[in-house]
Amino acid sequence: MACTKETVKPSGLNIWSSEAVDGPAPAVDIIAVQGLGSHEFYTWVKKVPSAETDRSKTFKDRAQFWKVRKQQGKDDSGNDGPAECMWIRDCLVPMFKDARIATYSYKSDWRDPDVKTNLRECANLFLNELLHYRQQENERQRPIVLIGHSLGCVVIQQALFSAASSRYFHDLGLSVAGIIFLGAPLRGSDAARWGTWLAQALHYDSTILKLLQKDSQPLFDIGRDFSDCRIDWDLVCFYEKQDAKFGPFTVQIVKQQSASRLGKRMIPLDTNHCGLNKFSGEHDENFALVLPEIRRIVTHGPSIVAERFRAKDNIPTRLGNVHWIVPRSTNTLFTGRDKLLLRIQKAIHCDPTSPPDKQKRFVITGMGGQGKSEICLKVASQMQKEFWGVFWVDVNKEATVESEFIAIVKRLGYSAESVPKALEILASSKQTWLLILDNADNPNFDYQVYFPSGTNGAVMITSRVAECKRYSPDANEALEGLQEEESKELLRKAAGIPQE
Repeated sequence: MACTKETVKPSGLNIWSSEAVDGPAPAVDIIAVQGLGSHEFYTWVKKVPSAETDRSKTFKDRAQFWKVRKQQGKDDSGNDGPAECMWIRDCLVPMFKDARIATYSYKSDWRDPDVKTNLRECANLFLNELLHYRQQENERQRPIVLIGHSLGCVVIQQALFSAASSRYFHDLGLSVAGIIFLGAPLRGSDAARWGTWLAQALHYDSTILKLLQKDSQPLFDIGRDFSDCRIDWDLVCFYEKQDAKFGPFTVQIVKQQSASRLGKRMIPLDTNHCGLNKFSGEHDENFALVLPEIRRIVTHGPSIVAERFRAKDNIPTRLGNVHWIVPRSTNTLFTGRDKLLLRIQKAIHCDPTSPPDKQKRFVITGMGGQGKSEICLKVASQMQKEFWGVFWVDVNKEATVESEFIAIVKRLGYSAESVPKALEILASSKQTWLLILDNADNPNFDYQVYFPSGTNGAVMITSRVAECKRYSPDANEALEGLQEEESKELLRKAAGIPQE
């Protein structure tokens, strides 16, 4: 039975969508995680005032940061309050009929003397709650869309870092198709410092408030750990454009620099921090910016998550090539080298059902312009369906080698910040792959540093340096010019003369 305003729990997962017992299982989970000290229902509610609503507010009413949470539902005079939209229930549920839609609540109200907690505990409870609701076989790999507000974003970061390094929760991390942050205090907030002073003066628990202070080292460490995770989660960061009002004072709770993450998209919302998680309905201008991102993640999530689990479960695929990162197509004038092409194909052939004892390699050396790269293109094209992934890196451009390796693992659904980490990810895949290292022409450089470990892939190298054959003593070729017949065939093709 779907959760209601009256049955919502102050702690745990509250499911707002209905699921028929004999109906189809949901295709995706959409879960919103509340912020610091938030009400389990009203944190997602925007009240639309009527013309008669008294707009006067006392300083105490405006000071939401330290005001003790009230039981809401009626206005302060006891009359029915203005119309309200709980957008998780009223917008997302009817829009995503094949989704299980939930909110996650947890005790983090520092103004409650009975609440004592920390970030790791909040994240661990969240992971265990998710695991509890995803026990069935058809649920464990269901894509997840996470939406966090304020502290909820930091809880998500900590939870996903823990999941990535835990055998109990690893599948949860793989299942996260995308994340939406609403006002994430990734670099802290000045407002947390004020709250810390007040909490300490009143002898309340200030553990989380200290964490959220501007330039907090623990908060920086959490962000760094999150970035270091192998999984490249699709993340969009929304930030506030308006200042929040506290009596006569105005302040931006989380500034743009704090609410954004390098390399991820940033989108402003025309509201203050307390309004980032509240929308008046499907026609709300801010909701119109958030909704397309949710739709996009829901649409692409199943294929992204399925690919991660294929790699994790070491399932060799016979569906042909999945990843093709090659700079150009084969030259239509390519001629000859038939015997060499067969030799190379035999040398690097990979059978996913019977991995070899050592990594398969082939080195092609020769002067510039003899067609080393063209041979690699031809082999890659001929063997494309045999390899799950074909990846090309120009190792002559040292300045771009790292970015090319990082781009490769990003296509695989992971993230890395260095060549060694990218190679580690590629080596851990049990799918068959072909890595082509083109232009290994520096005689003083050891190109061994670009070889992934493991035996499930093959490596081809081209070089002008004859000594590079040491990387594959048993399978290499020093190119010479074309044979006479091959030269004639090339001229015929170039001239456009049809074959007799």
